[in-house]
Amino acid sequence: MTNDIIIVGGGIIGNAIAYYLSLKTRVRIAVIEQNHLCSGSTSLAGSLITKLRGNTQLIPMVEETHRAVAFLKDYIPGSINESRVGCLHVAVSDETEKNLEQLKNIADEFNIDTETVTSRWIRKHISWLKTSEIKKALFAPDEFFVDGTQLGLVYAAAARKMGVKYFTHTEVTQLLAENRKVTGVNTSGGLFEAEVVIDAAGIWSNRLLSPLNALLPYAPVRSVYFITEPNPEKYPANQPVCILPDANAYTRPDKGALLFGIRDKSSPATHPQRLHHDLHDQTFVSSCEMWDILKNQAATLRSLMNEPDDLKIARNVSAPCAYSYDGNPVIGKIAGFEGLFAATGCSGGGIAASAGFGRLMAELVLNEPTFVQPEPFNPARFPEGNPFSDEFMQQCSLQRSGKKSG
Repeated sequence: MTNDIIIVGGGIIGNAIAYYLSLKTRVRIAVIEQNHLCSGSTSLAGSLITKLRGNTQLIPMVEETHRAVAFLKDYIPGSINESRVGCLHVAVSDETEKNLEQLKNIADEFNIDTETVTSRWIRKHISWLKTSEIKKALFAPDEFFVDGTQLGLVYAAAARKMGVKYFTHTEVTQLLAENRKVTGVNTSGGLFEAEVVIDAAGIWSNRLLSPLNALLPYAPVRSVYFITEPNPEKYPANQPVCILPDANAYTRPDKGALLFGIRDKSSPATHPQRLHHDLHDQTFVSSCEMWDILKNQAATLRSLMNEPDDLKIARNVSAPCAYSYDGNPVIGKIAGFEGLFAATGCSGGGIAASAGFGRLMAELVLNEPTFVQPEPFNPARFPEGNPFSDEFMQQCSLQRSGKKSG
């Protein structure tokens, strides 16, 4: 089968790329996914869409997602149910209070609406949060979260309407190149020819690129979050997202329950060759590790709760996410190959920056001016190092365990 552009991976990033390419060109585009769409890391994400963050290079990427959601929910009516609850950033320590002041300056620079809120405001909107230790709290009212799978499928639906072809349950087994020029891919469904191939396979990307000796600077790093038993009175659907840097945690409402993520200190990485095709069939955290995270690493979060003993856990979710060496996404042309591009290394922000991924990649592939500076995301920014080495994967793990933003 002959195409002009092949996108490997039908998660939210691959679908966003397909959508933005379909807006800009009418060439033949095929998306190839090994399972069903958005069944990998996308389906297991916390799915916050928060613009306000310390890494200012990512803010325009997330702003693009805000614009895309606003457009797509009208373009495909009833398709996206965003929970526009706002986001509260909380400082307990002196250091975090200073960081929050810097975050306020960033908000002003990027015209992100914020307000400093009082303890009374917090008690009214987040009743479980203990206010006696809080030094400062900053609320951004326009932030929201979504169902990441739903948003990914909407990108795909919009791309299909523009003519993009999808091939699911089709495994890409080999990237093909002659004289360092891409010619297509071999799959479980046969040969797909194309002059441009975009590796958007997420945590699996390096498994495909390894035979070409074109490895990317990321590792699949474990993420963990927990969901409590339902208590709609305590965790109402309109409760704000809460970022708690001092606890290395974030929270959001989840259908009458509380979802809270812990950036655990170990955050181990998994070698890409050990990843299953279906993440739902693979265990990334043992029962012993889960209770250690809850008992020890979540101790600070529990200390910020009014009734910590009432925190009844219904289930936990763990899965690997592609964290890069420096915490920035990996987006761009792969050096040394004509027609080969990659988009991965979302570092826990793939849902939030998904439209930014899509737009930037489309502009790079079509050789258009880019809406953001692409250099911070260039795959070649780490010319040395083996992403499969223990040292490299540990550095990627530190990007997860030290993360303070949403």
